[in-house]
Order: sequence, then structure tokens, then C-alpha cells
Amino acid sequence: MMAKRKLKKSRSPSKVQVVGLILDDANDFFKRVCSELKKCLGLSYPRTQSICMGTRELRYICDSNPVYVSGSEKPLPALPLYVGEMQSVWLVIEVECEGGRPAMLQQVSLKAHQGPTTETAELCFRAEWDLRDPGSQHAQPHWNVHVPGLAPSIATLIPQFDFDQFAAQQRQDTFVGFTAEKEYLEIEATHWASLSSVGSIQPATCGFTPDQMHRFHFAMAVGWQDPSGGHSPIMENPDQMVQWIAKCATYVRSQFVFMM
Repeated sequence: MMAKRKLKKSRSPSKVQVVGLILDDANDFFKRVCSELKKCLGLSYPRTQSICMGTRELRYICDSNPVYVSGSEKPLPALPLYVGEMQSVWLVIEVECEGGRPAMLQQVSLKAHQGPTTETAELCFRAEWDLRDPGSQHAQPHWNVHVPGLAPSIATLIPQFDFDQFAAQQRQDTFVGFTAEKEYLEIEATHWASLSSVGSIQPATCGFTPDQMHRFHFAMAVGWQDPSGGHSPIMENPDQMVQWIAKCATYVRSQFVFMM
């Protein structure tokens, strides 16, 4: 009598767990973001521009006649926050999602650019909420401060693309998440070192470098007064994120009006 052979169970590859805020209807979420920004910023017809990179998607909020400011690697769609005779302010609203059903919202970044024109405007600070790592040592949400005007913009050191060219290029990109930021910082550091070596800029003798400044996460909504002492509140649903984006943009604009 032949003995029965045990069949080995095939092991299916484990799926990578996608973290973030669940968006049951991503298009509806962005419609509500645009609607709130239209009311609070007085926009005419806000909409989104998107870049798809595999399952990853970046969406930018822009108005009916979009304007662009220089980013670290590309021109970015921006919303006018304050227009003055000598200085104006534009806000880039960038939302990163991981596609699928449902989609997962992973990070929101509001980047304030200041200057006399869109061509010369420089990033001065950004407000961010990263939902990929709830236990991160960095407070979520937070502010990052940049130091404009100390040297030629990094954007002038990297070949410029229009938005469509950049989108086409990014669709072939395989780097995602924090790897992309690390790669950018390495490129930025190399350019600063090369400029310093030829005498284009003088090395800092005191204080922090621009690279150091924009890596400091200034906490925005902490609970240090509570026994738990947490520095990152929980984002519970998409409606809360819609309100956070709109009210953060409104606050930034009001502060620039107060400054000017």
C-alpha cells in the first residue's frame, strides 16, 4: 500500500501594508478640498493637476488659470495668497496618495513661496502632515522653515522642466516615500559644496545652514499638556483633513497680510 505524500502549501508573497488615511472616494475628497479653498481664498475655479507614478499619485491644487513657482526640481502649480507691490506670496498644495480601492492619503504639504514675481519666488516654509508613520519622532503636523535668499536657488542648478515634462519623467520613477527625499538632500548638499568651493557663496561661520533649518520639524498641534504627552494627534477621517488644509491655508494668508 502506497503511503500518501504530503503536498506542500504554496506560499503567496506577502503584500506590503499601505498606511495612511483611507479615502473611499478620492475624487470626492479633492472636490471638497477645492470647494473649501474656493470659499476661504476667494478662488475662481480651483481644480487639481496630478502626476501618476505607478500606484503613487501626487495632486496639486491650482486655479482656473494656473501659475507656477520654481520647485527644487520642477515648476509647481501655486495659488496666489497675497499680491503686493514689492512682495507677493504663493502657496503650493501637494497631496500624496497611494492608489487602489480604497486609496490611501499619505502626506499633505503646503509650501509658501515669497518673492516679487513667480519666477523669483523662493520657498520660505512649509506645513506638512505625514500620515505614513503615526509613531514617528517628528510631530505631525509640523512646520519646516527654509532660508531663502542666501544663495542662488537650488532650482537654478537643476535643469528646468515644465509640468507636463516633469509628469512624464516621474511616471518612470521607481523611488517612493522617504527615499526620494534622501536622494534630493544628497543632491542639494553636493551643489552647495560645489558653489562654496568656487567662491560663489561663503561658508557659514555661525548659525545653521539652510539644509539644517528645513529639516527641523516645528510641532504644530501637540498634546504635551496632557498626561500622555503625545505630539501627534490622530487624523480620524477625510473631512478633518479637508478642514485642516483649508484652515491652514487661510491662517498662512492671514499671517502674511499681517506681516505686510
